[in-house]
Amino acid sequence: MSIKRIKFNIPGFDALVPEGVPESDLILLTGFAGTGKTVFGLHFLVSSPEPGIFVSFEESLDQIRETAETFGWDLKKMEDENKLRLVKYDPFRIEDIMDIIQNSIKEINARRIVIDSVSALGMHIGHKNDIRIMMQQLNNLIRKNKCTGIVISEIPNIREGISRFGIEEFVTDGIILL
Repeated sequence: MSIKRIKFNIPGFDALVPEGVPESDLILLTGFAGTGKTVFGLHFLVSSPEPGIFVSFEESLDQIRETAETFGWDLKKMEDENKLRLVKYDPFRIEDIMDIIQNSIKEINARRIVIDSVSALGMHIGHKNDIRIMMQQLNNLIRKNKCTGIVISEIPNIREGISRFGIEEFVTDGIILL
């Protein structure tokens, strides 16, 4: 049985992972502030013919659209064509986030998802065990819907390691460190 693989369609990066990643994988995209994690996530969505979802827990949708415009990406057009769904979500209300993501997947038949960021979400969840459970639920949701996902995490300047909470890398299928 051959595994379907998903390319990122990002020049330079695809040369590092020429076959792409397995479909339905959840990838941790991590790095210090200012390394381009949000832009990488947006590029993953806009460079694909497959519909995608971008969930933001920090930046407003207008900020995300403005960032995209600096690269010549017309997110509004993609939204109007149901190729992209932007979701701004209050991390204080996490109880229904999985339902919102599931509904967004069904509405546009999404195959790609970017969560920006698990760092912001996790700070509101609090306990590491609860963060791990939420990450596992997200991974299960992505697999069930045959989507490929990126979860963004920020590395705090004072922390050693590759993620904010030190657990994200254990519930994802791969890691991209910027």
